[in-house]
Amino acid sequence: MDVRRPGNYRAHRVVHCRLAGGRDGRGNEPDAVLGPGDRPAGHRPRAVCACTAARRVTSSLLFVAYSALTGVTISFVLLAYTGESVATTFFITAGMFGAMAAYGTTTRRSLAGFGQFLFMGLIGVVLASVIGLFWQNDALQFVISVVGVIVFTGLAAYDAQRLRSMALALPTGQTGSYAIVGALALYLDFINLFLFLLRFTGSRRD
Repeated sequence: MDVRRPGNYRAHRVVHCRLAGGRDGRGNEPDAVLGPGDRPAGHRPRAVCACTAARRVTSSLLFVAYSALTGVTISFVLLAYTGESVATTFFITAGMFGAMAAYGTTTRRSLAGFGQFLFMGLIGVVLASVIGLFWQNDALQFVISVVGVIVFTGLAAYDAQRLRSMALALPTGQTGSYAIVGALALYLDFINLFLFLLRFTGSRRD
């Protein structure tokens, strides 16, 4: 047998172990013979693992920084409302958000088409809010608030279903950075829904 030929390399290793009594040079049974191009199950290069870990840490830091900045900003907004109305609005928001997120997670109906209309509504709310900064009109602000509540209530269900589908499609151990992005999306849905509801249920301080 010509053991110098690349095609006979694996066969030579098997025959060598057989002639040695079924054991390798260290006296161990050869459970499997790995060729030059073989990789153990679950093997991931160190460079890929390092990049994934760095991306996960960066996403976590950005999420924490954004959450802290949003908390500071909202604290000044909440100072204009009474504590009782803020607490009532928070519980209403939590109930609506939880119900819609649970529906999006458990339903078998695809919400992808519904999400396109929600995204268009979101763009409309942003543009109308920019116009409202320069044109103070009570009717416009009321319409923006109503549409904002509808859009972010629907986005809670849509994002929950999208994240569930993403988690099922990704390989095990690669959901870290995507989970952070998903948490940020749901966090934004909750905060904006709370702020729009506060326009209806909030009582301003005297």
